[in-house]
Amino acid sequence: MSLSFFVPGKPAAQGSKRALGPGRMIEQSKAVKPWRERVAWFALEATIKQAKGDPLAASPIPRTTPVALYVEFVMPRPASTPKRSTPPAIRQPDLDKCVRAIGDALTGIAWVDDAQVTSLTAYKRLAELDEGPGCHIEVKVAAGYGESLTGSAQTAVEKRPASTHQGTPESRSVSDGEALNGHPSDDPAANQIAKERRVHLR
Repeated sequence: MSLSFFVPGKPAAQGSKRALGPGRMIEQSKAVKPWRERVAWFALEATIKQAKGDPLAASPIPRTTPVALYVEFVMPRPASTPKRSTPPAIRQPDLDKCVRAIGDALTGIAWVDDAQVTSLTAYKRLAELDEGPGCHIEVKVAAGYGESLTGSAQTAVEKRPASTHQGTPESRSVSDGEALNGHPSDDPAANQIAKERRVHLR
């Protein structure tokens, strides 16, 4: 199984929480929930497309199977950015917190549990002049490490004009069993999608 798709929109970071009463914590950023919902729906659309249009045939990668995840966040280009070059995306949001939101959104759709992610490659960069913000995502079975990327993720890397970048995008690579966050999603919409998927597959 290999999913490759692009989610348009401004990536949101997940991680900072605030107390809303005894024993209840919620995300500080109001942008996280709609962003996770968007990612979940685009992922669901990709799984259905892979299943040749049959929603009942679409299913997450089995719990016992390791997963490799590639994510490339394309951040909005500030108006003050020079037109002749694109500097590195070194401002907030933090890369690891952006990845955490993707991990929650894909749970129950691309995989059963985000603990299955044994290989993670993540980048964060500013959008080019003719490019909109969003996130390139590729999910595949991590049977052979070092396999080449496919689909939109690889296309994005190939099309990136290296000569315009000063330095390299902020990146993070994780392997050998480190989970994205180790917690189930607190996004009701994403959980509902996963719940409905499991019900239909029974």
